Amino acid sequence: MSTRALMRKLEDFEGPRLVALGGALFGASFFLMKLLPARFMLERAVERDQLKPEATICESSSGTFGLALAMLAVQQGYRLILVSDWALDRHLHRRLIELGADVTIVDSPAASGGLQQARLDRLHIHLRDIAGSYWPSQYDNPD
Repeated sequence: MSTRALMRKLEDFEGPRLVALGGALFGASFFLMKLLPARFMLERAVERDQLKPEATICESSSGTFGLALAMLAVQQGYRLILVSDWALDRHLHRRLIELGADVTIVDSPAASGGLQQARLDRLHIHLRDIAGSYWPSQYDNPD
């Protein structure tokens, strides 16, 4: 089965649930809105041969993009390393670990750029040290 077909198994979480807001007005509520872009980014990376089977995905995240990556990683057999900071919700932290993600927490800000830069600095160490690792780069990824 193709990787693209396998990643579609999480489709149940992608569709919105319609919520009546009053009158003829409805809203769309997504279980995990970042699952769509995460899956799309990983699919494109596989197609471009940037993400190999059983590779390690490394990302900086303290929210739902990390959760989406953890769900996809466990489904597809990738290792996932997430770099976050003390602001990571403890319940989310626990869920990420239960899904098999390695979560690295940076405790102190970088001299320039604060916690975000400290997270990126740690991420780049993982990328350098883990051959064949892939960084979705959620904030700069054109996909």
